[in-house]
Amino acid sequence: MSADASGVRVFNPAVIEDLRETLGEEAPEVIGTAASRFAARSAARLQTAHEAAVRGDAVSLAQLAHQLRGGASQLGAERMAALAEELETMARRGAVDGAVALVGRLREAFIETQAALRALGVPVADDAAGST
Repeated sequence: MSADASGVRVFNPAVIEDLRETLGEEAPEVIGTAASRFAARSAARLQTAHEAAVRGDAVSLAQLAHQLRGGASQLGAERMAALAEELETMARRGAVDGAVALVGRLREAFIETQAALRALGVPVADDAAGST
């Protein structure tokens, strides 16, 4: 997986491989369900985060960023997790200048994560990226 300028990979495939080894025959169903939930929740949270950023609602933005970071971390979406952490830190400081752009970068990382999951054979809905 490619890394950005700071060296953060889009996705850590070892997370999925570890799950496959641990879960055995149940892996495809469990991982597929987890990926689908991650995609649906992330898409909704990204849309709501965009709206909060536009409104300048730092409290909501911090909560959403925290949720996005947690979901991303569980599946190995390293770039998403790093960007969500940056957004959460920014929002907790009450700073929302640049938040709309950062949510846009987070959405791009989400789309890249979906592609990485698909490349590993994990089914992810195409329309989960939402729109702004």
